[in-house]
Amino acid sequence: MTIGSIMLRYLHLVLETANLFIGLISSNENICAEFTKKRDGLIPKEVRSREKIKGLNPVFSIGAFNPAKDERSVEEYLLYATRKADAAVLLVDSRHLSDVLAIRNSFFATPLTIGDSELNYNNFFGQIFPRLLTNFSDLLNLMLDTSNEQVMGLPLRNFHAGELRELTRICREETMSGTFRNAVVEQVIALKQRKRPRRNEDGKQRFIVDDNALYFDYGKEHHARLATGAPHSASCVLTGNFRFGKRIATDRHYNMTRLSGGQTKISGEFLNCHDQPCFVKETSHINIFSNDYH
Repeated sequence: MTIGSIMLRYLHLVLETANLFIGLISSNENICAEFTKKRDGLIPKEVRSREKIKGLNPVFSIGAFNPAKDERSVEEYLLYATRKADAAVLLVDSRHLSDVLAIRNSFFATPLTIGDSELNYNNFFGQIFPRLLTNFSDLLNLMLDTSNEQVMGLPLRNFHAGELRELTRICREETMSGTFRNAVVEQVIALKQRKRPRRNEDGKQRFIVDDNALYFDYGKEHHARLATGAPHSASCVLTGNFRFGKRIATDRHYNMTRLSGGQTKISGEFLNCHDQPCFVKETSHINIFSNDYH
């Protein structure tokens, strides 16, 4: 499958009306006030009228968070602000990138050099939104294809592959790049090439296999749900709700296992959604969610 063919495959897909949250994280009081005052008025009309953006059928939800003024953490704020969102974009003051480190892969985020000086806000955001929202619309359309979303949503702590690491880097660091779309598609194609059947089987069931010979299958079951509450944090919930800015299912998981002769068995220590090593006794497979909860 080529980059061109995979692009043609998903360009026809269209979202139903989507609640698109756009959040600003900054300790600059003036820019936060202007952002919440003008809201989606800061998005140029010519950007909103583009076919790619219109194809998302977006209903914009706008919010600003000032870490210097709010008693909540950024994660607590975002958990509340995105509770009804289908997709989420973050504009992050570069001074506060450390505040979103644990959840940056949940959102489509771009760092901004803001400082404390006065800005022409229309010009400032007018230079950001055209590229940012175009790239985000490409990403969402790509993830509307279930087969694409399944490889893009693999557990980041427990699926070990350079292609997934590179995809994550691109979606974290190149959200404003003019080559973003092709770069993402290239890694998605490479991840799909990791799909293979178990040995000596007819190939109907195909697993995504990582560098450690772990086999991942996106389960059809709905018998498990993403855990919340202690000892889980807001970041655990956010990373379970979103991947690269798109809301993902919280009642679907991957089955993670290893081949052992003609059977599947797995045991050992695996990191969970808050980076705690958990020992699993030998079993046929482990139910593991996108955020690594198991």
